[in-house]
Amino acid sequence: MMKQGIGVLLICLLIFSGCSWGKDQSDDINKMDSMSEEEKIAFMKGSIVEDHYKNDFFGLELVLSKSWVVLTEEEMMRLMQTGEDIASESDATFDLTELEILNLMGVFKYPFDEVVAMNPNLYISAERLDETMDIGSSEAYIEQARAGIEHLGETIVFDKTMDTLKIQENTYTKSHATIDLGYMVIYQVHYVTLTRGYALNIIVTYMEDEDLEAIEKMLGF
Repeated sequence: MMKQGIGVLLICLLIFSGCSWGKDQSDDINKMDSMSEEEKIAFMKGSIVEDHYKNDFFGLELVLSKSWVVLTEEEMMRLMQTGEDIASESDATFDLTELEILNLMGVFKYPFDEVVAMNPNLYISAERLDETMDIGSSEAYIEQARAGIEHLGETIVFDKTMDTLKIQENTYTKSHATIDLGYMVIYQVHYVTLTRGYALNIIVTYMEDEDLEAIEKMLGF
C-alpha cells in the first residue's frame, strides 16, 4: 500500500473545477523549535494579508488577483475530503492529518460553491515525504502521483515530457495533463519541488488561456 496524498488533490481539483491568516511571519523562521504544534502548523501554512500570500517556510510569495476568491480553511478541507472519497476507489491509502498534507492556499476565479461550467483555480499544498515512499526527485514524485489516479483511465492524459523551471527560491518540475470529460476539456499544470522534507505542489487548473495568464501572473511569471 502506498501513501500518496497528492493523488487526492489532483482528483478533487478536477471534480470541483465543473481566508485570511494572521500576521507577517518573516521573523519566525528561526523560532520553530519554541513554537507549539498549532503555531508551527500556522507558520508552515503561510499568511494572507489582503491580496498578498507569503510563506517563509516554503519560500513563496504571491500577489493574488483581487477579483479571485481565496478559499477558507473549511473549504480547503472540504476539497480534500471530496478527493479522498473519490480516490478510495483505488488501492492507495491516504493520510490527511495536519502535518502529512498541508493545505497552504487555494484561490478560485468564482466562489467555491458557485455552480459554473468550470471554476479555474490555483491550489498550493505540501505533502510530507515518507521514507518508505522511496522518492528522490520531484519527477519521481509526479510519477507516483500519476500512478495514484490511473483508475481514471482515458479521462486524464499526461504529457510524457516534464520541464524544469525556477519559481522564486526553488527549482520545480513542471508537468501537464489534459482532462477530457466528453462535454469539455480541462487543462492542468502541476509544479513540484522537494524542500524541507515536503513535496511542495502548485496545481493550476483552467480551460481558457486568459485564466492561465491570470494565474501565472499571481505566480510571478
